[in-house]
Amino acid sequence: MRRQSLRYWGVGAVFGLAAAGAFVGRAQDQACAPAPAGMTGWWPGNGVVNELVYKTNAVMDNTITFGAGEVGQAFNFQGNHNGVKLPIADRPVGATGFTVEAWLNPADVAPGHPIFEWNNGTTFGVHMWTYEQNGELWANLMDTGGIAHYIKSPAGVLATNTFQHVALTYDRASGVGRIYRNGEIVANQNLGQFRPQTGGFDLYLGYRPAGLGQGQRYVGLMDEISVYRRALTPAEIQGIFRAGAAGKCTTPTGGVATATAPATGTQPATAAGLPVGSAPPGSPRITTGTAATATPTPMPTPRPILPTPTPIPLMQRPVANGPIAVFDFSVASGLDPALGHQISDTLATTLQRANFDIRTRKQVAQAIGTDTAAQALLRPPYRAATQNRLAAAVGAGSVLLGRVTDVQLHHGKSATVQAEVQQLQAGTGAVMDTFYITETTPDRAGTATDNQLLSAAVQRVVASTLRALRQAH
Repeated sequence: MRRQSLRYWGVGAVFGLAAAGAFVGRAQDQACAPAPAGMTGWWPGNGVVNELVYKTNAVMDNTITFGAGEVGQAFNFQGNHNGVKLPIADRPVGATGFTVEAWLNPADVAPGHPIFEWNNGTTFGVHMWTYEQNGELWANLMDTGGIAHYIKSPAGVLATNTFQHVALTYDRASGVGRIYRNGEIVANQNLGQFRPQTGGFDLYLGYRPAGLGQGQRYVGLMDEISVYRRALTPAEIQGIFRAGAAGKCTTPTGGVATATAPATGTQPATAAGLPVGSAPPGSPRITTGTAATATPTPMPTPRPILPTPTPIPLMQRPVANGPIAVFDFSVASGLDPALGHQISDTLATTLQRANFDIRTRKQVAQAIGTDTAAQALLRPPYRAATQNRLAAAVGAGSVLLGRVTDVQLHHGKSATVQAEVQQLQAGTGAVMDTFYITETTPDRAGTATDNQLLSAAVQRVVASTLRALRQAH
């Protein structure tokens, strides 16, 4: 089996402008853009859940509303709901590639907000989130063999309180993945040839329904969501952006056709732009950058765990002793921030059950207010002043901070998670305890999914932290 580190491999050649402020706008075309060929789903969001290709409508949480969009009205995500589910598990997407594109107007571009995500209710497939830095677009093109393929933009690409056109494309023949913002390529990388995990999974907007980081949400408006069975060209993406408020033409052009939704377990009859069939999940694993092979690559010897990480910065001002406030764990560059969120929440729950006096991230969030600026303080990394404010809000005498420094996945067999955990005295920043934890799951001999392995590794890290805290106290 092939071992794949979850670390980010590098953006490769990045084109376009790096910062949102550097985009100077467009000379908007007055006519609508021809709807590109290969469209397999289109949800305009004009005050209704209607879909225009297969006529299978979106499924919305009842708290979802609609607001002013780029083209008519848009889905309005307020951060306190379960998002929108697009039932496209039976669509012919991914055999030759795919595109998902929409207009976004986010209220918050801090790391950790899902935008698009294929998910089957147990685990995730291809997904796109905001990531490590404000305004950074990040995507994981998970393949059907459970291997992650990462691509990300520079920071500052996505801005708040304005509509921007965003697209994610992957062309299987060339292996090239791209992220676009306002018609410009902001990330471009050869990820290798593989079958992306889209088939058999529904597409979720603004929400992760299952897997590590379950419950993370997008806040803002999303409009004109469209999915294609191929990678659109830069010219096609630019055409959609330039059309602006005129949108895509609703009269079928360029191979778009209305089709009857397929029966369960079958693909639709052939229609213009809608081919029959696609390879199912579970196709032979294709390792990154190579041709397909049904023989798994032998798993190399695991590389050594990284050296001791840099200590977390200390705080400055004293605060009275009291409960322990558990903050979100940060993660090393290239690791999924949802993993840090999962560890901190699991740790807080475990410590409470063990009779520690704990203030959870949710309690801290309720204490500091619901406005975007206040909630942004809950995301790592935490400055000294931020630590003081959050601890004081819940009367905590100390804070528990953590950092996930490395993750190793031996696909289907085992997972290793390395973390650093520090307990700091609120106010003074004095380090009360520091724990360096490395946990590896037992070998499952190919019987476990990557999500199951990571969840088991998280539980082991949490259990080790509990033991260490008990000994220290």
